[in-house]
Amino acid sequence: MGARAVLGVVETAYKREDYLAALRRVSVVPRGPKPIAVLRGLGVTPAITVPEPNTWRELLQALDEEGTSREELRLRGKRVAVQEYGVSNPELLSGLRERGAAVTRVPVYQWALPEDLAPLRAAVKHSLRERLTWRSSPPACSLRTSSKLPRR
Repeated sequence: MGARAVLGVVETAYKREDYLAALRRVSVVPRGPKPIAVLRGLGVTPAITVPEPNTWRELLQALDEEGTSREELRLRGKRVAVQEYGVSNPELLSGLRERGAAVTRVPVYQWALPEDLAPLRAAVKHSLRERLTWRSSPPACSLRTSSKLPRR
């Protein structure tokens, strides 16, 4: 989970409770139920809950709606850090900037195709007869957009 990964990195340089206290002082807007559960387990209350299907569109809409009545959620002139996992979301970043936010990307990890594609090619070839399952979208997106592998 990204929130736990960031906490693990932060703890190498700062005290855990100092970091969590800082998170409690800012508006944290997780996109879906998994990060909400992690944050609540850490004692951090989300500023808003993004409705399903929890995409960047619902996140921006929730910020727009809540920002009309809550000053702390208005984006104009605010600094916004976006925790990314695997691939960047240009639509979300653009939407935040269009609303006047200064956006900082926080990539938790990045995924790329390996140099040796032979095992992946074999898996793709096999999947044409069976099924190929991904545990997260970044590898699937990389595979789909790769010109090095056959397209289905």
